[in-house]
Amino acid sequence: MAQNVWQGPPGVAASWENGANWSLGSPPASDAQFALVDNGGIAVNTAGVGTALFLDLGSDPGLSGTVIQNGGSLFVKTGLYLGDNSNASTLSVGGGNGTFTLNNGSLNNADIFVGAKGVGSVGTLNINGGTFTTPNHIRLADLAGTNGYMNMTGGVVSIAQFLLVGHGQNPAAGDPIATGTLNMSAARSPSEASISDSTSTRWASCIRRAATF
Repeated sequence: MAQNVWQGPPGVAASWENGANWSLGSPPASDAQFALVDNGGIAVNTAGVGTALFLDLGSDPGLSGTVIQNGGSLFVKTGLYLGDNSNASTLSVGGGNGTFTLNNGSLNNADIFVGAKGVGSVGTLNINGGTFTTPNHIRLADLAGTNGYMNMTGGVVSIAQFLLVGHGQNPAAGDPIATGTLNMSAARSPSEASISDSTSTRWASCIRRAATF
């Protein structure tokens, strides 16, 4: 598995499609690549077609990354991680900060972890338009002590399995709380922002730990 690391300028929006912004000399285009945005950069996809095995934004403590999708398509075969810790321990101290914003285009992803791992990690998923489809789950605050936020003002989200808000899977007594927050609003009508899964209602029954709507 080859790593393809974002090298665009920190804190400045730069083109996802520009190969000079990636360590391999071209944007992720293979499901054998592990793509990372970790340097505080802001990768903006305007019309590109991207493919990766994993996409990790803010993969460790002190690291952060943002992707803004304004068009085109992105396929992540295995997992999209927003705010993570590469340490194998479930209760790793500290985590990164990752944000993904979908304004237009399509995002297809096997599984998404918003606030993936690491006590204090923060993940944010903004859906303002476009289409997001997953055959598995959206996990807001997946492990103990993580923080996951999903803000939706438009677009369509289709989840084949569960929307897990404040997941904090397999918590032990005394573990720090996993905090998940889901905010939904539409600029002009409720039909402009919709979430569905295979049962239409099952996601609402899966709230664990601290959840805010």
